Amino acid sequence: MNIRIFFSSPGDVKMERETAKRIVDRLQSEIGGDTTIEPYFWEHEASPHPATLSKAGRKSPRSMATRGS
Repeated sequence: MNIRIFFSSPGDVKMERETAKRIVDRLQSEIGGDTTIEPYFWEHEASPHPATLSKAGRKSPRSMATRGS
């Protein structure tokens, strides 16, 4: 099972995003097995795939959170 956790936050909360990443990494190490927990940070997506664009030309959070599943 692959679980992607979507994080969206303003740019001035870098420490909080790093904390969230550490928590997800810890969960992954504790759960292990066939389950993969992957943090997905909006700002780390380099370029949009056309299938994930909304009508306004931006990625929709729903499409980004479910992409790859």
